[in-house]
Amino acid sequence: METQTQIIIKENNLNASDQQAISSGFEGYEATALEWQTKAKLIVVTDVSQTEMISQARVARKFLSDQRLDIERNRKALKEQSLRKGQVIDSIAKYLTSLITPSEEHLELQEKFVKLQHEKKLAEILSDRIMQLSQYTQNADIYNLNTMTDEQFNTLLTGARIEHESMIATAKQAELDRIEAEKATILEQENIRKENEKLKAEAKIIEKKAAEEKIKRDEIEKKLKAAHEAELVKEREAKQQLEAELANKKAIEDKIQADAAASLKAFKTAPDKDKLIRLANSFLELEYPEMDTEEGKQIIINVKALATKVNVFIFQKINNL
Repeated sequence: METQTQIIIKENNLNASDQQAISSGFEGYEATALEWQTKAKLIVVTDVSQTEMISQARVARKFLSDQRLDIERNRKALKEQSLRKGQVIDSIAKYLTSLITPSEEHLELQEKFVKLQHEKKLAEILSDRIMQLSQYTQNADIYNLNTMTDEQFNTLLTGARIEHESMIATAKQAELDRIEAEKATILEQENIRKENEKLKAEAKIIEKKAAEEKIKRDEIEKKLKAAHEAELVKEREAKQQLEAELANKKAIEDKIQADAAASLKAFKTAPDKDKLIRLANSFLELEYPEMDTEEGKQIIINVKALATKVNVFIFQKINNL
């Protein structure tokens, strides 16, 4: 019965010598591994006192570890031989290919000379057409330029040129319109700025006039208030003066009455000459009130003159007694 190792070797279709080398390199390891799959399961430690079982586990684990390391060493040795073999094969093939390839390529060029020249000419035509068409469009690669006839290409080129020139004219006009719109915007902004400056200047003038009017109103109010206060002061002073004059008049009248009573009493008891002298002097000792009007002042002057005349008259008559 074949082992799994032998089956793997056969499935990879290696030659007999390689099969024999690999089989010899890994011989016996599969049987040992399968045997220990069963044996290992029989070694079970459930208590620390199972020292003999622990020792068996250690020995068995060391044995299997050595088997695994041997398998790895054989793998590397067999693979190294295969690598050296592959390297030799690659080197020989590369050398032989380098001898054949230049001649093959040269002969291929000679064989396909007509085709290559035709392709070269087509490439030159395509490059020239792309260069011409690219002057007017950025999408020259979307056209099948290599299959077009000269007439078809010239029609396409003419249409692209006309469209390109139209786009340039449109863009130029759009730019001119943009410049005009920008100028109009700048002019409008300048007009708005000037209008704002004008409004600001007018507002300042209005504010200045309002401030001046306020100052004038304040001055008028101040003057009216001062005049009113002065009027009140004048009225108080006039009232005080009137009260003083009335009091003075009353005092004068009281004194006149007292003097008149005293004079009358003295006059009645004194000789006629003395009585007349006192009477004459009394006209000169009269106290006159202060007049405000010119008419009043003139009356006082006339009264004083009459009093003086009466005084003189009395003294003239006294001399005849």
